[in-house]
Amino acid sequence: MNLKYEVQPQIGIGPVKLGMDRTSAIECIGLEPTPMSQHPTDSFYEAGFQIFYEGELPKVESIELSRGCGFEVTLAGKCILDLPVNEALSKIESITGLKPETGDEGYTYEIQSLGLWLWRQSNEPNDEEGLYFSTIGVGAANT
Repeated sequence: MNLKYEVQPQIGIGPVKLGMDRTSAIECIGLEPTPMSQHPTDSFYEAGFQIFYEGELPKVESIELSRGCGFEVTLAGKCILDLPVNEALSKIESITGLKPETGDEGYTYEIQSLGLWLWRQSNEPNDEEGLYFSTIGVGAANT
């Protein structure tokens, strides 16, 4: 699989845009959601691409992509999830001009004003699961 999804803070990821209705979001992916998925979350590529909804008429609230699910995840053309954590954080700061901050000892890093976050399973320096971020997501900006 040679798919690539571009992360666009405050806009969406790939063809899926924040605020888009659920039917349109599913059509953009071009696949049926996995059987375990039901509103308010749709899951594609073995849960590697998740869309979260809100509202009576479901609209895209946030989107989260996972590392190692058969597609590339890019931010300004850079494969952020393939970079070691410190390099990823530096690259995001150079791309956005904003420093990602953590409030949970390094598991999650956010740029709240962009609605952008990254998460990893471990914050231990010698733990392989902590060397790279596991997920990247976008949602509404918290200003």
